[in-house]
Formats: sequence, C-alpha cells, structure tokens
Amino acid sequence: MIASALTDPILAGTVAADGVDLTFTTATVDENSRAMIAGKYDIAEMSMATYVQARAQGLDLLALPVFMGRRFLQPCVAFALNSNIGSPADLRGKRIGLPQFWMTSSMWHRGLLEHEYGVPATQVEWVTTQPERLDAGFTPGARVTNVGDHPLSQLPQLLADGTVDVIFSPRPPDRDGKLAFLFDDPKATAVEYRNRTGIYPLLHTVVLKGSLKEHAPALFDLFRRSKEHAYAHPGANEIESPIAGLSFDEARACLGEPYPYGVRANVAAIDAFLTYSVEQGLTAKRVKAEDAFIAAE
Repeated sequence: MIASALTDPILAGTVAADGVDLTFTTATVDENSRAMIAGKYDIAEMSMATYVQARAQGLDLLALPVFMGRRFLQPCVAFALNSNIGSPADLRGKRIGLPQFWMTSSMWHRGLLEHEYGVPATQVEWVTTQPERLDAGFTPGARVTNVGDHPLSQLPQLLADGTVDVIFSPRPPDRDGKLAFLFDDPKATAVEYRNRTGIYPLLHTVVLKGSLKEHAPALFDLFRRSKEHAYAHPGANEIESPIAGLSFDEARACLGEPYPYGVRANVAAIDAFLTYSVEQGLTAKRVKAEDAFIAAE
C-alpha cells in the first residue's frame, strides 16, 4: 500500500474490510508494481501501465476501479530557461527525459504529445533514467536510450548537463525560477483539457491476484469508505491535489469529485489510456474498459 491521506484510514485501522483479513505494509508504487509481478503481494496499489502490461503477458491479476494516484500531466513538462522551445510543436526532434518508457505518466505524456500537439513518439528521442519493470520492447520506430538507474529527483539534472532538451516528469517540478514550463497556467490548462475531452488522467489502480476475485466487492467498499473518511476528517497529511499549484480543496472546487472511483465515472480516462496502450505498442489488442476492471461498484 502507498501511504497517503486516502489510505491512512485503512493503515490506521479506522476502516476495515468486511469479511477479509488483511495485513498491510507500505511501499512506493514502483516497489508495489515490481512485487505484484513477482507474486509477493496479494493486493497492491500499482502502476496502471504495469498492470495492463502484466495482464497482456498472461499474469493472473485483476484490477479494482479504484484510482488513488492521478494528476494532470501538462504542468510536468519542463525545459531549460535558455531553450528555444515556445510551443508544443517545438518538441519535435527533441531529446526528452523521463524515468521509464512504460511508466504510466510517460504513456500519458506520449498520448498528449501525439493527440493534443501532433507530435508522434517516433519524432523525438527518449532518454530513460530507470530500468523498465517488464521487458516488452518499445513503441515501433521509437528511439530509446537508458542512462542508468537514477532517482526521479535527478531528472532536472539531465537538463542542466545537456543530456536532454526536455523532461516529462511524473510530478510537477519545482517552479523555482530555474526551469521553464510548456504551460504557464496549470489550473487553466487542466480545467480546459478536462472540460473539452472528459479525460482526467489516472496513474495508479488497486490490483489483486485473480484467486481473490470473490473479495473484490468488499475491497472496493473498503477503499471507498477510506476515501470518504479522509474527505470528512482532514488530517495532518493533506490529500494530494491533482492540479499543480492548487490545494486539494481548490482542485475539488474546479473538478467536483477529485478522486472518483468506479468504471462509469472514469470511462473517458480508462478508454484513452487503453487506446494509448495499443497505439504505443504496450498491448497488441484493444481492451474494453469493462474487461480491464472488476465490476465491483
């Protein structure tokens, strides 16, 4: 489990699953994803991309339509202050740094790059800073170079030393005057995109072993009640805002429900991601939203 304001009620024992005996440990999404692939956990909050990739490779995993990690990625595109980048079209031909090619945020970035800005993944050069979680090759025609295994915090250094021209980060880099950003107004960009497309990017989902399918309704209800408790009882850890520069309450005022659970409430984002999965070569066949998640609502 990833420790966060949305899961704190579960970790603290404030809410519990009816009829399911659970023991939780905390880890990062990368650690969770790798452990689920290795069969070390029964249930975990996991990268959406890794889940889809693992399912495509035949692993017996199922996902609940519970999305505790999500944010708009447009504010996560940054470059050096002296760069000649002035518009999304200027990204064509650039060297773009990101942690992993198949990280969920990286897939959303590439989907935006092509569908919103008209720049296919094959028209830039990709530089990754971490090893992939699964071996699945890359998008046909894409140029990908790995430069080692480095923490996310080192992404801006790739700009400073000239290794890359642009970074596509999973989280918004600090707006401390040391970097330039593709979009100056994160709030306006996020709200316009969501209102126009209906898409609100999702990054993590809750995954369980196929043998535990019968417990899906109780688990879905557990995460739903944990979220509701977090909303009603703000604690020391503020719920993460999905819009850079806004508090959770400010983002809630813009979006309505910041963390909707269930397939119906997220069908636009799920469909977009599953479409990107085929377009980018993560999966060979288009999966339907209702087939990707257990009907646990």
